Amino acid sequence: MIDSDFGDLTPEDVGLTHVTAEVAEARSRLAARVCDELRRAGLPACLRTIGDQSPGAKVDVDPFEESPGVDVYWNCDPSVHAEFDTGCPDGGPAFQYFIQAAGQCRPP
Repeated sequence: MIDSDFGDLTPEDVGLTHVTAEVAEARSRLAARVCDELRRAGLPACLRTIGDQSPGAKVDVDPFEESPGVDVYWNCDPSVHAEFDTGCPDGGPAFQYFIQAAGQCRPP
């Protein structure tokens, strides 16, 4: 799901092409499997929906050919956002811990 705002433009106007129905279905099956495997590993996981800020893995199916197809995002607990220290240039210790943990999840 893409929640980008293209204004008056369509995704095609900016050079994006939607995948076929067959590819979209395959991506949806893959996303469901990713959710299942993350839950089997003991992690909270679900398909991403607009506005869902609950903690855990959010699996997103991208409808465009130019994308990898399935992405996984991580929402930290809202307490991390609450502990963001606007007085510190780096956000403070709680936020830095989140940044370090999130960095460990990125592909090389």
